[in-house]
Amino acid sequence: AGLAPRDLVVAMDGHPFIGQPAATIHSLVSQALDSTVVLEVRGLDDRLRRIEVKRGAYHIAPAKPQADAEEPTIRLPFFGDGTTRSLARALADLPDGATSVILDLRDNAGGQLDEAIAAADLFLEPGAVVMQLQGPDGRRETRAAEGRRVFSGRVVALVNQGTRGAAEGFVAALRAHEVATLVGTRTGGDVAVPEFH
Repeated sequence: AGLAPRDLVVAMDGHPFIGQPAATIHSLVSQALDSTVVLEVRGLDDRLRRIEVKRGAYHIAPAKPQADAEEPTIRLPFFGDGTTRSLARALADLPDGATSVILDLRDNAGGQLDEAIAAADLFLEPGAVVMQLQGPDGRRETRAAEGRRVFSGRVVALVNQGTRGAAEGFVAALRAHEVATLVGTRTGGDVAVPEFH
């Protein structure tokens, strides 16, 4: 459609993206009904241009190694089907001798709780409590790490206000077991819903 690396999409169908939280942008994009949208794009030359794009299906990798980062960094945009498998592959592909990794969970709005718990298993010893689930009847179920610990180096988890839900549970478990250092701003605060703690 004419997009180039490092182009910045600043608006869609007249709705500005600049200064908007990721959740608002996602909402605007997902609610668009037309099969064709107009993107306003600012290029490296600082010129603004309009590009017409036909909407279609797309795939977002559940764990994306960041090739341009100075330190080994893995971006986790959400916890969906296959996140744990994808994260395990990304950890296995770290450079030989890597003793630390940065997990970027900024603007990770959560997703599937079971995937977040399974992903925590990759960093915790078997039996380590990941979180407690509480049903509407008040019964509690403790969920503990069941798999084999895959990475035992230092972990830095990047978080912000957009880190919510299951992502908060994931980083809280890693921090509680002194596996990860959290860096960033206060998270969204959605982890303490009645279903899980």
